[in-house]
Amino acid sequence: MENHPEEQPVQQQNEAPCEPCEDQPTHVENASPQEHHNDNQSQECHENGQVCEESDSCQQEESQKDQKSYNKVFCFGNAECDQFYIDDDNFESKRPVEVPFFGQAKLKIMKIACGTQHSMVLSEDGKVFTWGNADDGCLGREITQRSTIPGEVVLPIAVDLISAGESHSICANSLTGAIFIWGTIKSSLKGKLFNHTTPKEMNFYTFNRKGIQDLKSGANHIVVLSGKKAFTWGDNDTGALGTHFREHMEEKKIFEPNGLSVANVVRIFVGANNTFLQNAKGHIYGCGLNNYGQMGIDQNGSEDYVVRTPEPIPELDGLEVAEIIGGEHHTIVLMKDGAVYGAGRNDDGQLGELNESDAIGGFKRLDHIDNIEHVISANHYNYAKEKDEDSYYAWGFGMSFVLANGREDSLTEARKINNEKFFTEGFPSYVSLGHSFVSFAINPLGSNDLLKQTIQESKPKKRAPAAMLTRETAKRIQNADN
Repeated sequence: MENHPEEQPVQQQNEAPCEPCEDQPTHVENASPQEHHNDNQSQECHENGQVCEESDSCQQEESQKDQKSYNKVFCFGNAECDQFYIDDDNFESKRPVEVPFFGQAKLKIMKIACGTQHSMVLSEDGKVFTWGNADDGCLGREITQRSTIPGEVVLPIAVDLISAGESHSICANSLTGAIFIWGTIKSSLKGKLFNHTTPKEMNFYTFNRKGIQDLKSGANHIVVLSGKKAFTWGDNDTGALGTHFREHMEEKKIFEPNGLSVANVVRIFVGANNTFLQNAKGHIYGCGLNNYGQMGIDQNGSEDYVVRTPEPIPELDGLEVAEIIGGEHHTIVLMKDGAVYGAGRNDDGQLGELNESDAIGGFKRLDHIDNIEHVISANHYNYAKEKDEDSYYAWGFGMSFVLANGREDSLTEARKINNEKFFTEGFPSYVSLGHSFVSFAINPLGSNDLLKQTIQESKPKKRAPAAMLTRETAKRIQNADN
């Protein structure tokens, strides 16, 4: 939702028309922000009753402090489908372009999430803002054209969880269990399974009773952690829902939560077409597409290439896994000791390994990077944040300059991004990757304590009645709870 600042709103630019873009699989007004000076800043400084000759310097220092008290957002890469505004006929930017709305609104940001061609931001006060390609309703706002200017997504309650898929967006209030989804979820077999241009509340009893601990989106599926159980819904063409049903399932059941069989789940992770679960003992389970070995599971010569129900991943058993993230056909795993492993497709260096086959079966360590604290993947490329250092590594498919090196060549070895040449406005405090563009924020992020307080104090204006479940689904959820 928009913050409605008192300063003048950003004016819409005359944008070049965007040709209709083909669907792409996933895994976001170029002007300076307005300067705001208080009256006392325009006055001369005084030191011990003497006029300070460096009043301009004092004013500049105060302005810099003010700017660092809120977040600025930047994008770079491909912009031909309105991912962000750029005044360039090539519709690509090798360098970061500011999205001035956030600097002008002086927002504190908690998180950025990118879909294939759109971005969403969660603010410190539990509001959601979106911008980018408006096709398929993924911006959640009633608009008639694609919008490069962030706008408010109207919600009845503050939220503290957000995620973006290929053409959908989702957010939730972790305390009440209320979930809001908009955009489109697609099936390669049945077309559009879900399409809403504004938020649709998905109100389920289990989530209302036990809250939501985490929420993540793949390309066309959603995974929710609630009360040590994982629930999925959406498209199941690739097996990412962890159930046996396929295209014959009735559409009305597509968005009834399916409780997975793994007990005591404490963490959930996703790839574009995969779901991964970690239980309380640290064991990792996975399901979904395995056509390039991205699951790290040997299917014994099966030609289905799909793992339909969660299966243990032996190669990760006993390892202290911190994060799992997947692109379209590859998976990256971060260990708590900072080591990075990968599995799956490698024809564009997605796994950062030289002299390897296109598809790497099983997880292998990326020897050339270490001491990592966070990994990010989308499409066919990756970023990794180094521990205790202001540095990011990038590798994989370099289309549209997404590797932040000014080139479109693929990198088969992770290379450190040059901060002085690229992140000239400041080192990123949050980074999210789209299909062929990158969104990031600078300056310290918002306060988790303030967001938590907002969530605790927020109350829905009007709560929808709990969803009516079929007897079969109610029984499945009851069994899952047990």
